[in-house]
Amino acid sequence: MFAEISENTQLVSVLVRSMDRASLPEALASVAAQSYDSIEVVLINAKKGEHSNVGTWCGRFPLRLINSEVGLTRVAAANTGLEHAQGTYLMFLDDDDLIVYGLLRRDAQYWLTARYSNKLTQYRSNHG
Repeated sequence: MFAEISENTQLVSVLVRSMDRASLPEALASVAAQSYDSIEVVLINAKKGEHSNVGTWCGRFPLRLINSEVGLTRVAAANTGLEHAQGTYLMFLDDDDLIVYGLLRRDAQYWLTARYSNKLTQYRSNHG
């Protein structure tokens, strides 16, 4: 049904909009538990002010905290995340959400067999 994911797996950027809620560690743990091997976590500080220290790793995946001088709306936080994402594929997550185990592996297998494989590249080419 799905193509096998190869050693050359495409990077998935998980863009986490954070208001620095108490639920953030659980949200990040759900990302860290994913079986897909090529993930980066971009944590966008959407609240005004300093964000709690989250370190530079989310399990075995690199994590980057993007701070803002002002509070960000949901759309502005998403756009900020898009500007910093390096992945071929994207997933949005709020800090009070969880990702079901295996979801990114399943989705990546689907993306490889569907027409989505060049959409972000095409978007970036068209929108600089």
